[in-house]
Amino acid sequence: LEKSEEVLVLLIMEPSFLKAPETSIFHVEAILSAFKSFQKKVAALNGLAFIANGEYIPILEKIKKDFPFETIYSHQEVGNLRTFTRDKKLINWCKSEGVEFIEYPEKAVFRGLKDRGQRNKLWADFTFAEMPPAPSDLSKTYLNNLENQGYQNPRIDEIKKEYPDLLKNVSLGYKIQ
Repeated sequence: LEKSEEVLVLLIMEPSFLKAPETSIFHVEAILSAFKSFQKKVAALNGLAFIANGEYIPILEKIKKDFPFETIYSHQEVGNLRTFTRDKKLINWCKSEGVEFIEYPEKAVFRGLKDRGQRNKLWADFTFAEMPPAPSDLSKTYLNNLENQGYQNPRIDEIKKEYPDLLKNVSLGYKIQ
């Protein structure tokens, strides 16, 4: 946060994720519930967290056009081939746009290891590393004129009203035992 004048905290809900056969109602509810809790924590520190519905690259292209940015900070998602392919496309887009892409691991999963013998040391370093301090003020985690440019900060309940069938359709392919 110290490196930027303004920061956009953003969750992107991809239609491809919502329609994917591996996505269940439990995934969507967990993400939306966690994000709702996260929004409250960010708000308590004078900030805003936004949610967008769409695929990563088109959303980032629009944001970059309206609010040029130089860096994306992200957690390193541990997913499947679909998300890994999406991440590679996003990394290539960032390179072509001159945007630095920085991922922070959230789990002790290490991509691209050539020698699995390194994994135990990497795991120990990750697991026992000191946590960075939590920010105490997030007042710059918004773009002052974001809503004037047609962006919205929808609430989870508003999303459910706008997409009433969303949670019905995402559980296809899952069976409750």
